[in-house]
Amino acid sequence: MKHCLTLFFLFSFFIGLSQSSETYILVKNSTNDLPIANVQILAIASKRAGKTNEAGVFRVVSPNALQLELSHPEFVTVHLNTEVLTETFNIIYLDPLPATPYLPFVPAFSSYDVLSHLIQNSKNKIAQSSLLQAYVLEFFKLDSILTSFNDGDLNYYINPKRKGVTTDIVINQHRFENVLKQTSDQEIMGFNLNTLLENAYNFTYLESFLNKKHLEKYQISYWQDAVNPELNKIKLDPLPTTVEALFAIEIIYDEKHMLIKSFSGQIPKDLIAYSQPKNRKREKQRLLQTAFDARYAVGANLYHLTFLTEKIKVRKNLKNNERHDFEVLNFLDVQSVSYPQPSYSKFHEFRQKSLNKLPSKFYNYYWETSKQLPLTTKQEQFIQPKLLPLER
Repeated sequence: MKHCLTLFFLFSFFIGLSQSSETYILVKNSTNDLPIANVQILAIASKRAGKTNEAGVFRVVSPNALQLELSHPEFVTVHLNTEVLTETFNIIYLDPLPATPYLPFVPAFSSYDVLSHLIQNSKNKIAQSSLLQAYVLEFFKLDSILTSFNDGDLNYYINPKRKGVTTDIVINQHRFENVLKQTSDQEIMGFNLNTLLENAYNFTYLESFLNKKHLEKYQISYWQDAVNPELNKIKLDPLPTTVEALFAIEIIYDEKHMLIKSFSGQIPKDLIAYSQPKNRKREKQRLLQTAFDARYAVGANLYHLTFLTEKIKVRKNLKNNERHDFEVLNFLDVQSVSYPQPSYSKFHEFRQKSLNKLPSKFYNYYWETSKQLPLTTKQEQFIQPKLLPLER
C-alpha cells in the first residue's frame, strides 16, 4: 500500500473508477526543498478536503479535471487545475508566509460578546436538515501498542432540534478487527459515534465559554491572518494560576460570516492531574490525555463539518490489580453532504455506540479508494493486511 492520500469523488466511484486518471503530488517547501505534511487539499467544486501525509504526498484519482486549493497555516495558498499535472508524480512548491502570519489585535467588543455571538451564530447556521456521508476510522491501543481498529462508511442524518442537533446513523459498510488479540473484544474502548458528531455540530466543547465566570479563568488573545484579513484566530489559554483540568482552545473563524472554521483543544500536561479524584485509593481510571480537532466548510449558502478527530488516553485499574493504558484515536472524514435530508427508514438505524465488536460486513474496495486521512506509516501498515474484502 502506498503511503499517500486519496482525493476521490463518490459520485464517480462506480462509473469512473476504471476510467479515472491517477496522479501523485508531492508538496514541498520552496525555501528548503523539504516535504510539507498536513497540507489541506480542497476540491473547490465539491468542498471536499484531504491532507498530505507525513511524506508530503497525496494522490488524485478522478475522471475529470479538478480545481484544487492547497493550503497550510504556515504557507501561501496555491490554486491549481489538475490539467497541469502532466506527470505521474508532480512536485508542487509552497512559499512560506511571512514570519508573523497572524497579527495581534484588540476586538471592538468584549470577549464574552465575541464568543457568544460567534458560537451561537455557528450553531444556528449549521443546524440544517442534511445527510453527511462519512468515512470513520478508529484505532485502539493497549499500553501504547496498536491492537485493533474499526472503520466504516456511514450515513449521518442531521436533525435540528430546539435544544440542538441530534443524529441518526445508517451503516453502509464496516469492519472491525482485533488484530493482535492482546485484549478481549469486551475490553476494547471506542467513541460513541452519535456523540462525536453531535458534539461537533452543537459546539459542545465551546459552550463553557458562554459563562462569564468560566471566561475569567483564561488568558484570551486575538490574532488576524496577515494574508487573509477575514480570518481571525482566538487563543484561550488557562491562567498560569489555574488548578483545574481546563482545555487550552484555539478557534479560527471567518469574520465576514462570523462562523467558526475550525477549533481544537487539549488539556495541557501540567493541568491533566487536576482531573483525578482526590481519593486515589478509590480511583478506577486516570485520565492521561485528551484532545480534539474539528474543521468546517464555510460558504455563502453552506456550512458543515468536513473533518473531525478526537483522542483519549486513560490508565485503568483492573480487578486483578493490574494497570493498563487504554488509548482511542478516532478520525471522521466527511465525504459528501446532501441538502435537504433524504428520507430513510428507522428500521436501518444503527442503535449501538461504536463499530467495535460488530462482525465485519462490506462489499467493495471503498476502504482503499476513499479514505483520505493523514495516517502515519505505522497506522497504514497496521490496517494494510485487512484492505481486501472479508465478505463479497
